[in-house]
Amino acid sequence: IALFAMIVTGTHSHKSKSFDYYAEPTAIKDNVWIAARAMVLNGCVLEERSLVSAGAVVMPHTHCKAGAMYGGVPAKCIKKRGLEDSLELGVWNIHFR
Repeated sequence: IALFAMIVTGTHSHKSKSFDYYAEPTAIKDNVWIAARAMVLNGCVLEERSLVSAGAVVMPHTHCKAGAMYGGVPAKCIKKRGLEDSLELGVWNIHFR
């Protein structure tokens, strides 16, 4: 999850006179990338290896397919990621000055 990305699981009912608050579960599966300033709203499911592009807004109750790229406002499926390599986690060598 990149800088300034938001995962918002709660909202207010526009049908209620007092704008009652409610929350819904949001599922983010393994190896998902949520880019900078993207917003994922309540009730969404981001399947494995899905990608949400920078600045995208995933609207409530959206189901993002596995291995697909989503972008825009509201976020739509842009294309399949076309993954060829299996995921291999290794040691990261990060050097700070």
